[in-house]
Amino acid sequence: MKELADPRLEDDYDPKEMERAMVTASMCVHHSASKHPYMNGVVQMLKGEEGPIEVKPQKSMAPRSLMLDACDLEDYTCSNYLNDLNRHRQLIME
Repeated sequence: MKELADPRLEDDYDPKEMERAMVTASMCVHHSASKHPYMNGVVQMLKGEEGPIEVKPQKSMAPRSLMLDACDLEDYTCSNYLNDLNRHRQLIME
């Protein structure tokens, strides 16, 4: 967790807040968009407010609006997903 903190903070941060931020971020970048929390849920999590966090309900796949999630494609594997996450983390830390 320490390597994710801004180095200028040194050790001057609340580990529980950092953990909340990490959990919240991981929910926001879930490979399935339908699992992302609503923004009010994100704010709740970051504030440390208790209670169930609502995620976006899955939309039905109506024939007129067929959209494919990248994770539904057979060639998008868990390792592809993890590689994408690592690339995003590197971009953020630059």
